[in-house]
Amino acid sequence: MGQNEILRRSYIALILIAIISLSVAQGAYTLDPHHWGLMLSNAKDFWGGKLPYKDIFIQYGFLTTLVQAVGFGIGKNLLSLIVLTSIFYAVGIWGVYLISVKVLASKVAPLYVITGLFLFHPLAIYPWSNYIAFPFLVLGLYALIVPNSSPLKFLLGGISFGLAVLSREGLAPAIVLLILLSFIYDLNVTGREARQDSLVLYGSMLAGLVLPLGIFFAYLYQHHLISYWVLLSIDLPKIYAQESFQYIGNGFILSAVFQAVIHGWRHGEIRWIFISIIWGLNLAVFIVSLFQIRVKNTNAILAKLSLATLLLISGSLHLAEIFRIATASSVGIVTLYALLEKYKRVAFYFFVISSLWMTLTLGQNRWTGTNYFLPSSMVINQAVLVQDPNIFQGSRWNFEVIEYYQFVQFTLAKLHTDPSCKLLYQKNETRDSFFAVLTPFSQLQISPYENGQTVNQLRPDLDFESEIQRAASIVILTMVPRIQFGNFKAPAGFAIYAHHAVPEEWQMPENQELLILTPQSCSGIQNVKRVIPPQVN
Repeated sequence: MGQNEILRRSYIALILIAIISLSVAQGAYTLDPHHWGLMLSNAKDFWGGKLPYKDIFIQYGFLTTLVQAVGFGIGKNLLSLIVLTSIFYAVGIWGVYLISVKVLASKVAPLYVITGLFLFHPLAIYPWSNYIAFPFLVLGLYALIVPNSSPLKFLLGGISFGLAVLSREGLAPAIVLLILLSFIYDLNVTGREARQDSLVLYGSMLAGLVLPLGIFFAYLYQHHLISYWVLLSIDLPKIYAQESFQYIGNGFILSAVFQAVIHGWRHGEIRWIFISIIWGLNLAVFIVSLFQIRVKNTNAILAKLSLATLLLISGSLHLAEIFRIATASSVGIVTLYALLEKYKRVAFYFFVISSLWMTLTLGQNRWTGTNYFLPSSMVINQAVLVQDPNIFQGSRWNFEVIEYYQFVQFTLAKLHTDPSCKLLYQKNETRDSFFAVLTPFSQLQISPYENGQTVNQLRPDLDFESEIQRAASIVILTMVPRIQFGNFKAPAGFAIYAHHAVPEEWQMPENQELLILTPQSCSGIQNVKRVIPPQVN
């Protein structure tokens, strides 16, 4: 191995290590009770033996929950989720680099590719399904795009695509269309003998795609979970589309993406400029490929890569955010540098200018849709290492936040051991999903946070309304504006057991008071009070 190859491999390893290190370092300062709490509660519940879809609110994909449950089982804390998620993201970035090595003739251009991807989105900001699906998606693309294919390679590629779908079910339409359209394309650019080979190859990929999906549905059938999967994977997205993303259902499917790109160009936001150039070039390549489909020397690799890039924009249609693009349609960067291979000077200047621009704007990511959680100097200076609650160990939050969650955990634990209360269930009327991992009670609702009446009606068997009317065995966590606290009236048969001001933090509601309501039969209720844990770290 020559010195240049050693330097190349060292550089790649450095980028991958940086992705993981930056993700974990930033994740320690991140406080997002809704999104992070959702994924943490899912992982904790699955590790604890609860059934997916029936007992666990899985919105995106079973495999994401399984992977993060393994991470939770190892680390037993919130940070363990982002550690594993960042590893998957790093592997995905490495996969795109491997595709570029096979597609690009230049030895320098693949370094442009991986550097551009890193600066475009340098770390995993959420323990989200996009990052888990990314490496499976890229490995599937590798099998589909890279030359010298074999039935085994296509079979493994199909399996990888299937795992991507199981990680994030929303990828299914794009992947199925990609396989189908690539097959049709190959039938039109090859001779009769090659067409027979294509039938074998794509038949193998289809078999690979079906294999993990078949195992998954067999598991659901065996555990009588198919109806629950339908509720969360089919009925729930319909509700979200109608209530939160009406522009998609009304035909303006690209509205969010167009608005983000236009805003990006207008305000000089390099990442939106960068990705729109990539999308535009891939669109041009795909159109030219269609016109040249009968041309003998047409570039099938770039045709499929551009098709994949365009189809994967679908992952950003409902919310045009950089992290969604970075884990899907950003693969089109390989097409960009393939087109610039004959213009090495242009490629170099494009790389230098875009890299410098993205480097200089890393600190502005909170306002460009790239990175919501970039900690300010004030957040860093006020943060201390969390020791308790145990599930948050390793995180770095301020004393007010730590004391707040200690209060919640202590109060719920006290209620659980109070023989006069006889509480069994919990109803969370807030958006804070961390409450679901701090409680000893069963949560009598479909999701670990309040998700609205329409969603709650998907599971009429979780009849929290009857339990509240009985006022005997359920505790309610709710929030009210602080100025209205004095006028708050608890539901019939309930009283305020304890209350606490919600910390004034980003991603937490402003000027709110958390109320913990219990049946009046609980002997501990004498007056409205704030319960303080006996020891605050």
